[in-house]
Amino acid sequence: MRVTAEIDEVSYQHVRQRARLEKISMGALLGELVRQSLQAQPLNLVKSGRFEVIAAAPGAARVTTEAIQQAIDSEGLL
Repeated sequence: MRVTAEIDEVSYQHVRQRARLEKISMGALLGELVRQSLQAQPLNLVKSGRFEVIAAAPGAARVTTEAIQQAIDSEGLL
């Protein structure tokens, strides 16, 4: 099906480059990206104080502030 859509220049260049790398048409790539996005599970947003945050999946490992600080310190990120 032929469709005309307006997208920004940066997105166009990304799609064009990826289509070339995958050796498929831009239309085929855009179709695949649309299918993937429509099949994705919606984010489970919950209110935390004044902010909405993405709720972790049941049983997911918790990342503590201490673990984040340890990673920053060991990697010298900040």
